[in-house]
Order: sequence, then structure tokens, then C-alpha cells
Amino acid sequence: MLGDCEWGSASFTQSSTTPRTPRARRETRPNRYRRSNLPSPDVCVRTPGSTPRSADELSPSADAVLSKDAGLTPRVFAHLFQRVRDLSAVDDQRTSFKITATFYEIYNEVVTDLLSGVSGLPVRGQGRVEGVQACEVCSLADVMTLLGRGLARRAVAETRMNTTSSRSHCILTCVVERRFEGRVTRSSVMNLVDLAGSERQRNAGNSSAARLKEASAINKSLTTLGHVVRKLVAGASHIPYRDSKLTHILQESLGGNAKAVLIAAVSPAKKDAAETESTLSFASRARHLRNRPVVNDAAADDPGPLMQDNAHLQKE
Repeated sequence: MLGDCEWGSASFTQSSTTPRTPRARRETRPNRYRRSNLPSPDVCVRTPGSTPRSADELSPSADAVLSKDAGLTPRVFAHLFQRVRDLSAVDDQRTSFKITATFYEIYNEVVTDLLSGVSGLPVRGQGRVEGVQACEVCSLADVMTLLGRGLARRAVAETRMNTTSSRSHCILTCVVERRFEGRVTRSSVMNLVDLAGSERQRNAGNSSAARLKEASAINKSLTTLGHVVRKLVAGASHIPYRDSKLTHILQESLGGNAKAVLIAAVSPAKKDAAETESTLSFASRARHLRNRPVVNDAAADDPGPLMQDNAHLQKE
């Protein structure tokens, strides 16, 4: 059931203030976007907030078999592979699919491939990360293996609020290519984004030089994200996407060809009231974003996509 709920001066499409099971939390609005992903434009899921368990929504389950308490990521991919099987069966083998995934983080404004370990990757054009390793995945087990490899490299640190607080923005990108009798290619890009923990320094309780540098980079990128959202909602002529790596990479998802869902993770604790208010304020602004998604169709011999990439490179 969907309905507007009032949180002070901010209203939201859906929220819950009563305890719910992990499965119930994960099987609400994102289902609409999972169902439309084949085919669809880009999809982006973002999770800002300071609650210690916010990252669990994007974490993989221990087993490839989907359990009732599985997180968002395994549920998304389980549904994706089921859709591939269903569509392939209906089209009687005339339709083929190729699914590839990349997994990288933004740590202190440096992009690192979590699969290959290569750091300092450049971001080009409309947010394309150059040199990132793309792995073909054919099953949920493949995705879980890939996530396990990547999460072992992710930058985390212990804070007073969380023993494994994420100190980087983590982006899992899945590209789905659909070919029908070799004539038409339809592509979809799905970004699952877990933003770095936004705990305030006085609450985090770690004032080392490394933690202070991390906090500064996190705050800068999140501030830029908020600034970009405000500009988009206001209809500004210039949007400062390139002021941070995060907003540059998410350029299409924020204001372009994408369906997007935002999961705002907040804490009910009184001591976190200021951060909760800030997160809800951001979520309230973000819900006014208006993207214009279209299906990404291209003929197999269509030079259009290559010409667009070339035009973007010439502008840089």
C-alpha cells in the first residue's frame, strides 16, 4: 500500500515507523524497478544515512540460495535471472542475453576497481569509468562470488557507531544486453549504490588523520550530491556533475535516462536527530527529481552510440 506520510515538514511516497521483517523491507518499492529492468533504461538505487545497518540492504547473503532474510542485492539479481529465463523461454531461443557486472568504489575521490584492485581509474564522458574490469555473470551464484571478492577489498573502518562502517561509496553496475535474432540490441544499465557512512565525527569517535581525511572526502561528495539534486529540482541551466566523482558517475541516473529509487537509511535515536533530519530533507528534495527514461534500442549496425561516445570525448 502506497501513500504520502508526513515527517515534520517533509512528505514521502512511502515510509514505515513500525518494525517490519527484513523481507518486507526489501520487497516493497524496488520490485517495480526490478520488474521493468528487462528491458528498461538505467536504474539507480542509493542509500544515504547513518544507521549502522544501512549497508545490509546492499550486502550479499552468505549463500547463493535466496534465503528469507536475503538483502536487496541478491533479491534484485535473483529476479533479473528469472526474467531472463522467462523471456528466453517465451521467445523460443530467438532472444539471447548477456549480463556483465563491474564493482568499484570511490575512496577519497579515487576510483578503485574492487575486482582487479587497480586504483586511480578515470571517469569519462557521461560518467563512464575507464579501465574497470567487467565480468560476465550467468547466475546468482556468480554475482555472489563477484561481490565476495569485491567486498574483501572495500574500505571500511571501525567507528563508535559501527564496527564495519563503509568509508567509500560502492557501486555495483550491471549491464544487460538483449539481442533478438541478431538484428536489434536493447541494453539496460542498473547501478546499485551504497553510499559511505555519514556519521558525524563527534559521534564516530575516531579522530585519527586517516579518519578525518575520509570524513572530509565523504562530506564533500555528499554535499555535492545534495547540491546537484537542488540544482536539478530548481531546473538550473548548469548542473555541477563533475564537482565530485560520485555525481559524475551518477550523471545519467540523477538527471537523465533512468528510473531511480532512493532508500534513505535513518536512525530513530534522539542523539542522531540532526543527521536524521538532514537525510530526510535530502530525500524530500530528491523525490521531486523528474527523469525521462526511454528504452535503449539500437540496431546491430547502428553507428549512433559510437558517434555519441566520440562526441562526449571531444568535449572533454
